[in-house]
Amino acid sequence: ALWLAFVIGGTVCRYLLNWSSTFDFGIFSQMYYYMKETFLPLTTCERDGLLSHFAVHMSPAYYLFLPIYWLFPSPITLFVIQAGVIAAGVVPCYLIAKDKGLSPLAVLCFCGIYCTYPALIGGAFYDFHENAMLTLFILWSLYFMQKKRFPLMYLFLIFTAMVKEDAPVYVAGIGLFLFFHEKEYKHGIISFVGAVLYFLCVFAWMKNHGNGVMIGRYDNIMPDEELGLISIFKVIL
Repeated sequence: ALWLAFVIGGTVCRYLLNWSSTFDFGIFSQMYYYMKETFLPLTTCERDGLLSHFAVHMSPAYYLFLPIYWLFPSPITLFVIQAGVIAAGVVPCYLIAKDKGLSPLAVLCFCGIYCTYPALIGGAFYDFHENAMLTLFILWSLYFMQKKRFPLMYLFLIFTAMVKEDAPVYVAGIGLFLFFHEKEYKHGIISFVGAVLYFLCVFAWMKNHGNGVMIGRYDNIMPDEELGLISIFKVIL
């Protein structure tokens, strides 16, 4: 509750003081307005004309929160949603720690570390972004993997892949963990192969119908220029 009060209060005040920038908050504020009115993730300020945000970043996970924005159509709603999504990650964090048999004090410490982790708080202040969803979805995926509740694990792995065009890399990593560490060979293969196929499909779609994938951000984990983004999986292995 204290975390939510601080992050919501701080981010909303930042917006009301006109400290939020067009890149990226103006983009997403406009995109959600268009989604409410037309159900399409359109923007005019992201590039030099009207286009779908998905031509730049493939993030269908935004639609998960459209009903909330539809009920409360305001830029401030986006800050509340983001803070709630990040804060909700403490629930699977708690469950994972408790399921590992840790003492109540240790569980409390892990939850405290989560709530005070600078990257989560700092990310919320600039300003609204799809990456904020990753922590919640990944932690739920890991919890359901730990409990061997694989249908729910797959559901949250799908949510994870929907966050952004490069998010399937996380799913592929979890698939490798399932295969090599958990000895869940079938689920490991399905998760890894599914992530790679989705990754390739999104890559091809954005190359042919969008503005292409912004691969320059990944130069430090792409040792093979000829393979491009595929070489990221070599790094994982």
